[in-house]
Amino acid sequence: MEGITKNASGLTYDKITDSLYVVINKPAQIVQLSTDGKFIRKIQLLGFSDLEGIALISQNKFAVVEEANAVLHYIDINRDTATVSINDVSKSVKIDNPQIMVLKKKNKNKLQTNGIEALGYNPETRTMLTAKEKKPQKLYTVSLDTINQPFPANEAWPVKHLGLGDISGVSILPKLKHILLLSDKSSKIVETSLNGKILDTLELRYNESLIQDAEGITVDSKGNIYVCAEPNSLYVFRKVE
Repeated sequence: MEGITKNASGLTYDKITDSLYVVINKPAQIVQLSTDGKFIRKIQLLGFSDLEGIALISQNKFAVVEEANAVLHYIDINRDTATVSINDVSKSVKIDNPQIMVLKKKNKNKLQTNGIEALGYNPETRTMLTAKEKKPQKLYTVSLDTINQPFPANEAWPVKHLGLGDISGVSILPKLKHILLLSDKSSKIVETSLNGKILDTLELRYNESLIQDAEGITVDSKGNIYVCAEPNSLYVFRKVE
C-alpha cells in the first residue's frame, strides 16, 4: 500500500469516493487509498492510542477503536481533513461491559495488549460489531441508539464454534445479512449469518502461501473483499460473476 510502511491495522470502504481508509496504530494515522492501493492522502490523528479498527458510519462519519482502552471514538473526516485531534471527537464510548477484560503481560520486555481488535458497522440496525481478539474470544454489539448507557456493549453470540485462533477483523454485509470474520492466526475468513451460523470459509493464500498478519477486512459495493496485513500489504479477492 502506497504511503504506508508498517502497522496497518484495519480498513473500511467508502462507496461515495470508491476508496479505502486504512488505520495505522503507530503513529496514529488514517491513510486514504484507491481500491488498487494507490495513495490519496494521509490524516494525522493526535492524542489517539493503539488504534486497531475503523468503520464508516455514514458520509464523512467514522468510528475508530483503541484496543487497550476499549474505547470507540466517533470522528468526522471530510475531503479537506488533514488532522483529527482527540479534542475534536464528536463522541467517545467506553466499552466497559464487565466481561471485557484487557490483559497485559510482559513478554521479552514488550508490553502486549489483548483487547478490542475489530470493528464493523451495520447501517440496517445502526449497530457496531466489535471483537475481543482472544482470551476470551468474544464478539460484542454496540447500538448507536444506546451508546449513552453505562454498559453499552452486549455479547452478540458465542464464537467458540468458529474454531478461529483469533478475530482480527470484522465486516458486515447488510444486504445479505451476513458477517465476515477475519482471523490473523488462522489465515482464514469465516462467513456467518447475523446470528453466527457458519455459511462459508475462505483460506487466505497468495502465491500458494498462507497470508500472515491479516489485520483488517472490508467489502466494496461490487462484492470484492479487501484484506490488509501488517506491515503494509493489501490483498484483493475479486468477486467472480
